[in-house]
Amino acid sequence: MSRLYQEHINFKKRFKYLPKLNYQEIQEVIKEFIKEIKKLDIRVSSYKPLDINKKNILSERIGLELNKYKEIVLSSETGLELGGIENKSFSLIYPIKKSSSRDFSDIIHIIGPEISEIKKSQISFSLFILLSIKNLNDKTYEDLRNLNFISDSIEGFSIRSIPRRFWCRISQDAIENGFSFRFLGNGINSLYREKFRQKINSIQILIINSYPDLIDKWLRYTEEMREELTARWRAKVDNWKKRIDCDYEWACKICPYFKSCQSLQKLLERRKDLEI
Repeated sequence: MSRLYQEHINFKKRFKYLPKLNYQEIQEVIKEFIKEIKKLDIRVSSYKPLDINKKNILSERIGLELNKYKEIVLSSETGLELGGIENKSFSLIYPIKKSSSRDFSDIIHIIGPEISEIKKSQISFSLFILLSIKNLNDKTYEDLRNLNFISDSIEGFSIRSIPRRFWCRISQDAIENGFSFRFLGNGINSLYREKFRQKINSIQILIINSYPDLIDKWLRYTEEMREELTARWRAKVDNWKKRIDCDYEWACKICPYFKSCQSLQKLLERRKDLEI
């Protein structure tokens, strides 16, 4: 068992299991992870994002505006693929209700090289977004976890939908215009702040690229969070079935609500494709 994983086990013993942690405690998990990564002599860049009012200086040559850039980056236009079918990929957006009066600063962590240093056309990629939210309800929760508005709001960047993978494309033009992971982190932070405004207390973003083994380690750290989100989805579906008195799974094909169920299943699959 690696020292990194042992740290996680020890931390879990202290706090029982991750979903019960508050925002500050999850921050400590991230700090422990980053501390161990630095010992491996792997680059970790941590910085505070630019103020939302200064988003126009994030990049002078790359557009950033809510729902303005809905074009899909085609294969022929792609300069770099993040994740996808052949590489390790992972994404998790984890909203958590603000549990204290303390305000935390936004922060972005990038583990791995910058885009300008990458010579490959495809790399492993992981995106984790921790959100401290005021007055978190079910609708806000679902809206926060939908990454479509990110894909639709950054020029030259798109998120593709494939089962159980997180797959992003960055256009060659965007890379030539200075697209970087730092820009991506700033852009995500800025767009969340603009879209949800006063609902957000703080944001923490963790990007891991080019190191599939580190993504595997981080997956172990987030296991309970992912299980919690899966359980939440199952509960939502079960609740929906109860509302229509759906008690017999074997009777689906002759059920008068069969088409509605199919529509719901397709919707869930689309969301899973984007968020898992």
